[in-house]
Amino acid sequence: VVFTCNSCGDTIKKQKVEQHSYRCRGATYSCMDCSKDFTLHTYSEHNTCISEAQKYQGALYQAKDKANKGEAKQTQWINSLSQIETKNPLLKGYLDQLLTFSNIPRKRVKFINFARNSLKMRDERILDQLWTLFDGAKTKSEGKDGAAAAEPAASGAPAPAPA
Repeated sequence: VVFTCNSCGDTIKKQKVEQHSYRCRGATYSCMDCSKDFTLHTYSEHNTCISEAQKYQGALYQAKDKANKGEAKQTQWINSLSQIETKNPLLKGYLDQLLTFSNIPRKRVKFINFARNSLKMRDERILDQLWTLFDGAKTKSEGKDGAAAAEPAASGAPAPAPA
């Protein structure tokens, strides 16, 4: 995201806005894509913006369904993680720290690497316990989605006898 300083007219990338604020005190910033105005305290919340097609086509623009598929999956993943409960205070602390991120990986290897780097975790045992919690949430969330699809197929088959 790129902003324009409303005081001096400079074009500033999002990472440089705070640094620029020392030069132009009290300035406001406009997003170059959507033309919305932001203050020094609100610009950081502006993560996604309208596309070029939306900007120039206006009311004629029709969004594509597949464009937000990954974002929807990630939102569902984060929501399922926020439902996790654990009695272990150490894992609870790490879980709370991880939930502050919006880009938590859904695959084990990438998750382990993410947790190592983001939380400075080095204990493999705790990393494995944390992944086990997350994998349980992933299985539950997939179970809710897959349960409706599995019911029609299972209705014709006899139920397994209890052991």
